[in-house]
Amino acid sequence: MSETQWWAAHAAAMCAFANVSGVVGVGLGVKETSGELTGEVAVIVYVEQKKPRTLLRRTELIPPDIEGVKTDVQRQPHFEPFGGTMLKGGVQIRRSPDDQDRPKPGTLGYVATRISGNMNVMLSCEHVMLSRRHGDMRIFHPDVSRCCGRLKNAVGGVLSGYVGLAPHMNPLGTEDYYIDAAIASIVSNVTARKVIPDVGPITGAGDLTATPVGPGNATITVSKRGAETGFTQGTVDDVAFLSGRRVMKIRPKAGHTFPFSKTWKVPPEDIPGHLTDYPAQSLGGTATQVSADEVRFDIPVFSVPGDSGAAVVNGGTIVGMVFAGSMYELPAFDNGRLRIGGMPSGFTMACHIPPVLSKLGIRIDPSSETSGGRGVLVPGDEITADPPDALVAINARLAAIEETLDATAGGRRLNGLVRTHGDELMELVHHRRRVLVEWHRSRGPAFAALLLEALVDGERRLPATVEDVSREAMLARMRNVLDVEGSSALRMAMAENERFLLDLLARSRTVDELVANLA
Repeated sequence: MSETQWWAAHAAAMCAFANVSGVVGVGLGVKETSGELTGEVAVIVYVEQKKPRTLLRRTELIPPDIEGVKTDVQRQPHFEPFGGTMLKGGVQIRRSPDDQDRPKPGTLGYVATRISGNMNVMLSCEHVMLSRRHGDMRIFHPDVSRCCGRLKNAVGGVLSGYVGLAPHMNPLGTEDYYIDAAIASIVSNVTARKVIPDVGPITGAGDLTATPVGPGNATITVSKRGAETGFTQGTVDDVAFLSGRRVMKIRPKAGHTFPFSKTWKVPPEDIPGHLTDYPAQSLGGTATQVSADEVRFDIPVFSVPGDSGAAVVNGGTIVGMVFAGSMYELPAFDNGRLRIGGMPSGFTMACHIPPVLSKLGIRIDPSSETSGGRGVLVPGDEITADPPDALVAINARLAAIEETLDATAGGRRLNGLVRTHGDELMELVHHRRRVLVEWHRSRGPAFAALLLEALVDGERRLPATVEDVSREAMLARMRNVLDVEGSSALRMAMAENERFLLDLLARSRTVDELVANLA
């Protein structure tokens, strides 16, 4: 049996067992018998508690195999994060409680202070914290559950965030700055330090927004600590890189970089082009052919995906926050499918910190270090987010619908699809370019807004057409692009549930009718 077949069985198991009571995760590993590994590949089904088969309901029974791969039911061990529940700048944080690649994790930039209430908050990027998503707003750290399902060590909750242009006054006048930032509260049983390891003591926030760079001026050296690449240094090439959007452009500093390397399986006919194009289009990158259809790309970097949110520091002051990097795009194979991939090509973009502070209502206090160098622990605060009334109404309505659906077989099927694939869909729509473009072309945002209105008012009609696009056409277009960009588990779920969902929508004029039709 091939590796592809093993992963196909794993994807099938994730769908099949999503709603089975007591199942908390699905893995792929080696079958265990009497505490010994057998050497046989198996789909590992993790449960809260193992019970004799005689005490299980028929719906709770796990079959001995799935798609030809044996299953192995194991009790999920209890995990604690290595190093305890300590928050500080440079550590990994993420929104998803599931062990999936999407949404991707990011970096806690600094433990800032919210001016309102004088409370400690986590500062990172909005696209890491996803503050605009409804529902579960928890933040997790670190990811210790790669082998067995869901994270349970929530360390805080999202408070607010912003992506877009933000006006800010500098010595040259009022300009628009691009920011991507969010804050989250810290739960009371988690401690935090206002430090960034390796970077040195933080004295406050600095402003490079009016600092000239280039020939004749002193080089501006900056450093950061990211969850993915650790401590690196760079130099600021430009403080107003994007026209109409003031952001910082940073290049890696020789001798203080992270040696990033990745091997891609690519179409053989494209290899000669990559061997010349990547070195030419990157900062010190190399491309080496390692097989008939594989190329290894190597480059010294300041940051890579996973470092988003890292604080950019100059002379002990936080002057910016990493949010993006330049990429070399190339067609590459992923699980046998040709997709557009990306390799870091050297530059990092960071938003300036002053407009972030004013927009989010926070400040950067000095590092919590004594003169002897010992850290002072700063207790976190309870989650005290005050969402708008409209959001409260939507969340209450969603919770009521979810509870009603869980009481029926059809409802559990729909809830299971949302719980299993909702995070991936949100990530694809917001951050995968091809999906984002099709979403807007298909009037997706307008459909979503009308759906939210229908959720709050159960008698309001579900949107059937927006402008010149029907609901069926929108769903078909999105199905086509997700079939290319989505994970194997998502593709399988779409194939198995497409008719079920389309029939359900065809029979339902309102949300209340949809819920009733699932009874």
